Amino acid sequence: SGTIISGSLSSTADSTYFIDVYRNPAADTSGYGQGRYYVGSASLTTDGTGNGKFILSASGDFVGQYFSATATSAGGDTSEFDADALAVNGAGPPEFGGPFSLTASGFNTKIELTAGQNYTIQATANLSIGTDWVTLTNFTATNATFMFTDRSATNLRVRFYRILSP
Repeated sequence: SGTIISGSLSSTADSTYFIDVYRNPAADTSGYGQGRYYVGSASLTTDGTGNGKFILSASGDFVGQYFSATATSAGGDTSEFDADALAVNGAGPPEFGGPFSLTASGFNTKIELTAGQNYTIQATANLSIGTDWVTLTNFTATNATFMFTDRSATNLRVRFYRILSP
């Protein structure tokens, strides 16, 4: 009976933005949304690297409709509409949430998941085309936070991770 909209912004470091979210019954032919129906707004503050996240709840089931947003800086500058995003039923995407640390026991981080959902965590040493991903673990999340440790990452210069879920 409700829709949860979450997103991220990459912009100026340590800045506040207002995110205005809109929905449309169909995708725009350009691939970038338009503002047919206003859904609501959220605010976010970017971190020291210029990244921030927001979440917004909307009343109603909008599965099959498209969402888009604009970002407005505290100074009043507004972005163009972002790319259309299709509303679907199901769990939100998993996210590496930090803090991140590399210790003598390996790489450690917190991952935000959906309880009851199946996940696979994979790693690789490079992101070139045709990269082989190695499965590190398969599991069903028992709660929304998972503390992950990759014990094989103690002496690696570079390591990339991804989380897969059905």
